[in-house]
Amino acid sequence: MPSMAPHSCDTACYMKRNSKSSSVLHILLHTAEQVGPVTPHPLTETIGTNPRAVRRVMAELRQQAYVQFEKRLGGGWTLACGGIAS
Repeated sequence: MPSMAPHSCDTACYMKRNSKSSSVLHILLHTAEQVGPVTPHPLTETIGTNPRAVRRVMAELRQQAYVQFEKRLGGGWTLACGGIAS
């Protein structure tokens, strides 16, 4: 029987990167981990897509009231519920 040693890869390598639902989940999780507002550019590196795709997903999440957008210097996207408590 093969050993079940822990894999050195993070959770992202176990999900299909072309799946919209996995992109939404990654965006929500990474937004929750941030101390302040997040812009699309850091998220693009995380999920392997372009800023436009991230903005489209964030717009859909805003319509569903999961995230909110702060339009100001240093602004960006934050979770509407306040994020993960540390």
